[in-house]
Amino acid sequence: MEYEAIKKWVQGFGLIFIISSIIELINTILLLNTQVKFKGKTYTMQELFFSSGRLPPTTPYIFVFLVCSICCFLIFGFLLIKIVSKDIDFRLMAKYILVLGVLTLLFSYIKLGYITYIERGKMCLNGEKITFHYFVWKYNTSVIGPYSLLILWTFYTATVCAYLIIGLVMSGGALSWLIELTKQQSKD
Repeated sequence: MEYEAIKKWVQGFGLIFIISSIIELINTILLLNTQVKFKGKTYTMQELFFSSGRLPPTTPYIFVFLVCSICCFLIFGFLLIKIVSKDIDFRLMAKYILVLGVLTLLFSYIKLGYITYIERGKMCLNGEKITFHYFVWKYNTSVIGPYSLLILWTFYTATVCAYLIIGLVMSGGALSWLIELTKQQSKD
């Protein structure tokens, strides 16, 4: 009973990874095509990231790494579902879930580092140097709603927070389950 419940929870986490990664990829496409107007000129975010020269030279590479990490979480979701769907020993399953939970935490922190690096990068707007985070707040446009650029950018941080919570739940739950299985085995 407990084994089946754990399998369903981990499969649910895998589905969350898959769905949120697909939404993040759609979010990235919307973000790159968002037009921002400042000082009388209109730019797309894609131009700002990749060809305007207004951001630090490493920002396009970090943004590509951010998109690659989104794809890795998509693959990771499929991997979670595949591993948990197999019938294996309880202790081995607990160890797998523990390792996958710790890897989720590690990869989430790496992805959060990419987001933070981009947010803290200085932009040059006609002689004025501001951070990208301040740019998102100041030059907010209304593509989908009144705060769409802000929502599109903040969505990355929100999903990382969800991944961190999932990683904590998976690794903590698996560790608890592993300790319980070890106690039961020592009694037998």
